[in-house]
Amino acid sequence: MGPMIQRLDHGAAANQTDVAGCLEVIGEAFAPLHNTPMYLEDPATHGHAFWRTMAGEILFGLHPSPHHPPLYVIPDRDPAAAAGSCAGHRSSQQPGRQLPVAAALAYLWRPDVGAFNMPATEAMLRPEAVPDWEACGELWHRLLLEAYQQHGEFINVDFIAVRPQHQHGGGGHGRALLSAILADADAAGRAVFLAACGPANAAWYERHGFVLRHHYTCALPGVPGHADLRFQVRPPVRSGQGKGRG
Repeated sequence: MGPMIQRLDHGAAANQTDVAGCLEVIGEAFAPLHNTPMYLEDPATHGHAFWRTMAGEILFGLHPSPHHPPLYVIPDRDPAAAAGSCAGHRSSQQPGRQLPVAAALAYLWRPDVGAFNMPATEAMLRPEAVPDWEACGELWHRLLLEAYQQHGEFINVDFIAVRPQHQHGGGGHGRALLSAILADADAAGRAVFLAACGPANAAWYERHGFVLRHHYTCALPGVPGHADLRFQVRPPVRSGQGKGRG
């Protein structure tokens, strides 16, 4: 039996503490990525906040969708986890509040889904990274529009995040989150769009039926880190079609 997955709607006031926990998990899981030092002058200090802030600005820019809550969550059922849930980084989470094991941000995308303005995130960028950030954002939006023109409304996956201490040991948390997202897509005959970070992640998604649409890379002279994004689409799975295996 796989991990239990909950769904959270960011528009419900009662969910805000749990929503904040999901953002913490995204920040914690994405801070070590190879593009963090390219975008930030002090990634060790600000990497977690950068990704947490980005995820929050995306999430709260979305129009609430009670029929498709955008957060997929695997809660931590270990009663001893709460005491150390926020150790090791600067957190906006309440002390002692138990963070989830894993969380994903995935939502129905259409051109009017929300306002994707990220002023707090962009304020953290090193100046020399701003042109690449803007170029990548324009490319990303163009590819989203192309996917919409081809498939209609689809599920856009912005983050699948597993806390570092749960990434090894065969828990299958990332696979469980992706499987839940794909099940929702298949039930409605929808495509799924995402940007995989690096070749290993891209290969993992390919095993689940994703197809490469565009490969974007960037490195800045004299700046550590690099961007390596593989934009991928999983076409709608119709009745009787085979599915990718993981």
